[in-house]
Order: sequence, then structure tokens, then C-alpha cells
Amino acid sequence: MVEHDGLTRLSWRTDAGPVVDSYLRPQDASATALTEAIRPLITTPETGSAA
Repeated sequence: MVEHDGLTRLSWRTDAGPVVDSYLRPQDASATALTEAIRPLITTPETGSAA
């Protein structure tokens, strides 16, 4: 989710842990690098498989 002024909220959790929110402000190449790094880790709530 992108907050006001481009601050990006990344919500995540471990298998048995609580939900954690991390706030980032990726810019230029760092935004692409972040996207490519987390894409394989994303699962959808409906299927539990990679998005």
C-alpha cells in the first residue's frame, strides 16, 4: 500500500508470528529492486500460492 507522499507500507508476517508493518520510501532503481526481491515471496490469501 502506498501512503501519502509516496511512503510505502509493506505488511508481512512469519508463519506463526504477528503481522508487522514496515514503511519504506523507495526511489528510482531501489523501487524496482525491492519489487523484484519480494515478488517471489508474495502469496495470495485466496490460494496461498505465489501471486
